[in-house]
Amino acid sequence: MAFFDKFRTNIEGLRQAKDYPGLIAALDSQEPGNRADAARALSALGVPAIPDLQKALENANPASLARMTGALASVGTPSIPLFLALILRASPALQASIAGAIAGTGDSMVEALLPALHHEQPAIRRATVIALQGMGRKAVPSLSEALHDSNHSVRREAANVLSSLRWVPDDTSEKVAFYYLREDWTELAKLQGAAVPVLLTALGSKDPRTRCESARTLGKIHDSRAIPALVRAVKDPQMTVRIRAVEALGEMGDDRAKPPLAEALNDPHHQVRMEAAWALGRLGWVPQSDLQRAEYLIAKEQWSSLVRMGRVAILPLIRALEVEYSGVRTGASEALRQLGQPALSALYVEAGSKDPARQQRAQNALAYIRRRQEETTLSQPAQEDSSRYGAVRTPELCPKALTATPDAGGPRTRQPKKARGAGGTRAKTSRKSRRSPQGEPAGGSGVGTGQGPAQGGAVSPGGFDPAGPAHSA
Repeated sequence: MAFFDKFRTNIEGLRQAKDYPGLIAALDSQEPGNRADAARALSALGVPAIPDLQKALENANPASLARMTGALASVGTPSIPLFLALILRASPALQASIAGAIAGTGDSMVEALLPALHHEQPAIRRATVIALQGMGRKAVPSLSEALHDSNHSVRREAANVLSSLRWVPDDTSEKVAFYYLREDWTELAKLQGAAVPVLLTALGSKDPRTRCESARTLGKIHDSRAIPALVRAVKDPQMTVRIRAVEALGEMGDDRAKPPLAEALNDPHHQVRMEAAWALGRLGWVPQSDLQRAEYLIAKEQWSSLVRMGRVAILPLIRALEVEYSGVRTGASEALRQLGQPALSALYVEAGSKDPARQQRAQNALAYIRRRQEETTLSQPAQEDSSRYGAVRTPELCPKALTATPDAGGPRTRQPKKARGAGGTRAKTSRKSRRSPQGEPAGGSGVGTGQGPAQGGAVSPGGFDPAGPAHSA
């Protein structure tokens, strides 16, 4: 025996020197005696050895990992504190390896672990739950007891381990608590009314994701008890929660949801407004004023309907220019273009605001309108019908308060049309000046059609100059 001892690593010397890498190397030795001695030494050293030991275990190949965890488990009860501290820091794969090594030692190790389920520190209790997963169905009684632990993280860990063992409570109320711990919203929805109380509690959670999912699940259950809580959630500080609450109210089909959903048409975020419009449409809501109708149509991005509303849609469309979503800003600018001179005049008033942000938004819309008018003009063939030119400007649509001359730094004045020549014939003009500013239909949802509104007193987009208001001739 003395002949073989000279090949044994000096484990005691490594322990005294606190040579953690040396001890870990011995833990992976081909010599069983070295592994056992190294495991005992590392268990005695405890927490200071964990960083090096965890790194080695995480990076070990499967054979080395099995040797090292098996050696540590063979020490028995003295290795439990080391294992629990490792579990709290380990990856899920390493946690499973440690649990398997513990289970491989037999019932004695498990019996030694059970008291840790009642440790005063929640982290130790949670680590014990994870360590028991390797025991399979034998651990179910102890793990199901952990479902009632005073600490949420311990309860949730127990639920996840039990789920991995394909265990589910028999009692409906226990199922609700079990699925809620696992955040299994699909299963909670299947429990219908039984899940409503816990979901209402979850709607008041500090976690935005929990509030989102509980609102979505309540919408699927269609229980009227959830209406007041969902109405409150429409004003949640988190946009995602407001979206889910609005969706849920739309799915539930309760008329009590109409007033808060109508208010949500003014939400700062376009996606909330869009979902509110969808929900109101599903509930058969009817706007109570032109302003509400305009807000509803803007949220649904129904620009052609807004153009047909005429002048009453101008101010809501100008307000829509501040929406963060570029598609809404573009749609609103196009609708204003189609609303003609009244909209253009309102934009010039807005551009004169003392608020720099409002100025910039109006200027951006005016730039868009100029660009679209130029594109439309260049795309049209020459027109000989002078009647289209005679009604471009009227004093009513070009108020003197907005009239400016080039000398005053205002928009350029449109020049009067050339008079007819002798004999009643029209004087020659260039091809460009004969082109019609009238736009052609561009398809889509009415945006870019080039047609004026059917009511409201607005004129065709061909009836104003995007360069600015001018004196009437």
